[in-house]
Amino acid sequence: MFQIQHASPRVGSIIRTTKEDMVKGTYAAEINRLLTERSALVFPQMHLTIEEQLAFASTIGEVFLVGGKEVQKVSMDPEINPVADYTRGAFYWHIDGANDNVPAKATMLNCRIPLLIGATVYYIEGMSFEEGRGLLCRLQEFATQPQYVYRHKWSVGDFLLFDNTGTMHKAAAYELNSKRLMERTMLHGEESIA
Repeated sequence: MFQIQHASPRVGSIIRTTKEDMVKGTYAAEINRLLTERSALVFPQMHLTIEEQLAFASTIGEVFLVGGKEVQKVSMDPEINPVADYTRGAFYWHIDGANDNVPAKATMLNCRIPLLIGATVYYIEGMSFEEGRGLLCRLQEFATQPQYVYRHKWSVGDFLLFDNTGTMHKAAAYELNSKRLMERTMLHGEESIA
């Protein structure tokens, strides 16, 4: 089974498939194609274990270690996530690894306890700092218009995969003392931005 439903005309698709087909990579080529075309893919109610998440990741790319780990706990609770303060940056539009020479190809979020799109750029060559920031603000305003944004309402077990090379994302605001928990895996990037 592999059913595709477009969540909006331009971005985001909901994919219904079996856990077994995901882990085996049965539709890996199709998922990679859709990731490029639709930017964000949701697999509702998959309830993947960490091992299954990593097995799926390896069917569509090479897992990128962050802090020496294949899976990072994304939470605002410093007991769970030692970099919880840094994670607050997720409330702003960004691209994961925007400061890396080769940013991650894709990011996967596995919802354990029940937020997606920005960039970190400091200057534009040939422009003053003020001119560059103005241009970046106009570009972000354009890119985050409703017709270009997919918003996801999380349920436990949802699995989301998004193209990190052409998609900004952000978490919707929520209480910092909530118990929200995501498990994130990133794939090695393929192109340098430097």
